Amino acid sequence: MIFLRERNVDANDRILCENRICKEGILMRNFKYPVLDVKQTGKRIKEACRQRNLSVREIQDYLGLGSFQAIYCWFNGQSLPSLDNMYALSHLLGKPIDSLLVARREPDPADGQALLQYPEATRRLAAYFQYLSSKIA
Repeated sequence: MIFLRERNVDANDRILCENRICKEGILMRNFKYPVLDVKQTGKRIKEACRQRNLSVREIQDYLGLGSFQAIYCWFNGQSLPSLDNMYALSHLLGKPIDSLLVARREPDPADGQALLQYPEATRRLAAYFQYLSSKIA
């Protein structure tokens, strides 16, 4: 539950509350924060480089990286390129950044069955909510 301390209204009559935008006083409860799937994004980057016949050495030279190991980490889904490197990589590959990124697909939290699959996480969230409620009261 979010408690409003003051109501700030912008030019479009939207109420701004604790970094969440409310339209006509209605909280955006179903907002889903987009998260990248690191492994699938890495596979997509690797495949795009393979299609362009780019070697790891060529990518390293183009991006000005001191080591090629970071590129292998991207390909294996252990990490993602920085925003600057992703931007340069998209230009090298001739593709928009969005086409290289893969969003993680997660169960819909509005679906009650999804929470039943993760009883430990549900228990921990309930305990954390109770802790926060006691701090506010």
